Amino acid sequence: MLNFWWILSVGTMVLLLFAAGYLAVLFAYRRESLRLWEEKLALAEKEEKRYSDLFNTVSDLVYVHSLGDGIVLQVNSAVTQILGYESPEIIGRPLRELLGARRYAAVEEYLRRLDNGQGEISAILPIPKKGSGELVLLEYRSTVVRENDDRVARGVARDVTAQKRSEYALRKEIGRAHV
Repeated sequence: MLNFWWILSVGTMVLLLFAAGYLAVLFAYRRESLRLWEEKLALAEKEEKRYSDLFNTVSDLVYVHSLGDGIVLQVNSAVTQILGYESPEIIGRPLRELLGARRYAAVEEYLRRLDNGQGEISAILPIPKKGSGELVLLEYRSTVVRENDDRVARGVARDVTAQKRSEYALRKEIGRAHV
């Protein structure tokens, strides 16, 4: 009988040790899994900061807008320097409203071409500057991309006003020289 109790207690101890070892391995695996997730999250946050820094320090206007209604979803801080708007004044507004009634047809055509998948679209567009109404010539390039489950337009616009004025003045001067 003593042998039975001894075997039972040794067997119970072995089972408890096995269960404790299993739990230790399980906790170690969970801890390692958690550590890997934390590393991935830190890397993703670092990449997001890098993208955000690049997005907001580039001197060209960088934008994202929806396709059908042209609602501005994201714009970098260059919008302040180029057009005189603060980012929150632009985000959530439709392009039609920002560009004015005179450019309504051009905005509709632009959105239609993007929505129909005509690839990258580029052109020069005069846009009124906030406050003064002075026209700023923006050379833009837009392309359709997938963002989450939506198709949106991403693009870059550069202020070419000074360049175009210089070209115009040069052509005018050359025209005078030929007369």
